[in-house]
Amino acid sequence: FRTKKVLIQLTTFIFHAEGALNLFSGFLLTFFPGFCMNQQGLESGSSLANGNLAQFGTLVLLLGYLGVRCSATTKVIEALLFGDFLWMGVFYFYLNDHNLLPFWSGGALFSFFITLFLAVSRITFLYCSWTLQQQSKIKK
Repeated sequence: FRTKKVLIQLTTFIFHAEGALNLFSGFLLTFFPGFCMNQQGLESGSSLANGNLAQFGTLVLLLGYLGVRCSATTKVIEALLFGDFLWMGVFYFYLNDHNLLPFWSGGALFSFFITLFLAVSRITFLYCSWTLQQQSKIKK
């Protein structure tokens, strides 16, 4: 019982730390999209690609703001977990379709493993929240 509460506190901290990371990442994506493309191992010459990445950066800034300002609730965490699965799927198919496997840039590796770590953190949060809720129903 106590372990689950500690895990919820830890994963809530991770949620807020992710918010700070997203603020930083969103800033870089929005104002320095070419740099971000280079970090992912992509060419940054296309102004259309840079513009699209900058627009994506504004969404990442929004996620960062939510992560810093909002409470970690099961609905918020579920939505983020759904996004993690979508991101990993798109990431895999992009690498596969463009014959980039097994090539991984440092930025691509970081993006993949941080997303995997966050997905595990979210699953832990949801599992602990659910089991604590079930235990409180049993005690009533």
